[in-house]
Amino acid sequence: MKKSAFMLPLIQEDGETHVLFEVRAKTLRIQPGEICFPDGRVDEEDRNEEETAIRETCEELGVKKTDVEIAAPLDVLVCRTSC
Repeated sequence: MKKSAFMLPLIQEDGETHVLFEVRAKTLRIQPGEICFPDGRVDEEDRNEEETAIRETCEELGVKKTDVEIAAPLDVLVCRTSC
């Protein structure tokens, strides 16, 4: 089983909280054009899934690690296919 992690980004805009989605590039081999959250596989150098989620969010959304604040961890999801 492969481990991966994702972030459910919440942003503040004009005093309101919004969920931030991203659209996968149409050129990707897997799930092109899908709407999703930042995600990716856990790398050997990642200490845990939270670090993976932060790293992937920074890479995919172009934000700095210092801009990311973890509000609460999400639960574990086990899938037989790519989720």
